[in-house]
Amino acid sequence: MQAEVTGVGFREDQLAAIEAGLTAMSEPDARVAIVDDFVDTVQRLTENPDYSAGRGAGIVAAKTIHTPAGDVIVFNAPELRNRDSLLLERLAAHEAGHVKLGKRGEGLRGRQHLVDSEWRWQLMCLGALAIDELRIERALADLAYPVALTGDVDYTDDAMFWLNCELMNALVDPANSDVEKFHDAVMSTQDWLTKHLAYVAAYNSSPTPDLSALSSHSRQNWNDYIAAHWGKRIAFYENIPDVRTALAASELDSILLTAIDTEADLLSALGFRLSDGGHGQRYAFHRISSDAQCDCRLQRAREEFALRDRA
Repeated sequence: MQAEVTGVGFREDQLAAIEAGLTAMSEPDARVAIVDDFVDTVQRLTENPDYSAGRGAGIVAAKTIHTPAGDVIVFNAPELRNRDSLLLERLAAHEAGHVKLGKRGEGLRGRQHLVDSEWRWQLMCLGALAIDELRIERALADLAYPVALTGDVDYTDDAMFWLNCELMNALVDPANSDVEKFHDAVMSTQDWLTKHLAYVAAYNSSPTPDLSALSSHSRQNWNDYIAAHWGKRIAFYENIPDVRTALAASELDSILLTAIDTEADLLSALGFRLSDGGHGQRYAFHRISSDAQCDCRLQRAREEFALRDRA
């Protein structure tokens, strides 16, 4: 492990755990940065000043970044300093999976020619990032690591709550009378949601996952938004190998093209549609859920928000 530390850093046992995770995924020499200023570091390395560590119902704990000098795994030290060693080992193993993908060029770079419109490219990007998570998590499941915090039932309970809240807020926020802002709000929600579903799928291939531990509102949200879509996603994911198996370029191209349909199906389940725009328009973005359906979803969001506020 090639480690650079900025700030307080980690204890020796935590560093050993990170090394164990990298080794488990056959990436013992990966570059690692352990930083207290996680957001600033990621913004600098990615040259993206808008990057935020918030993600769905949680906070990003680590991120693998592709740089001209090679991939580097950046750990969010304040978020992880008091976590146990097993979590750090698992996290390092997961990020090592991203290093593998980067080394093999199994990503989106150079593949925009596969699509003929901006909106299909958007959906392919969403699908590709979720597939990366699926392939890595499948490897971790095979290595007997426990399910990730972002894939367990407690996270799913929160995710279903925030899913409904974010979509309903997108509908009622006056700022979203601007179609571009409306589109961005909805697609940012689908971005974290589709990754979460990939985590769940990696440890649960059942067409009817056990939802008994979810709150009643979260079960309703799953049934409303996800249930009809879940079987399609599971069937699509079934034959995608874990990250330890390399994919030929043609295989990956085929998978990514199918991902467009899968993400379009999820977007439809959320109540929206992307399509070709008119003359001079990059794309068209529409709500397809009915007023009655949206009223029901909005009422459910308000009810659960009130319950959580009183808890």
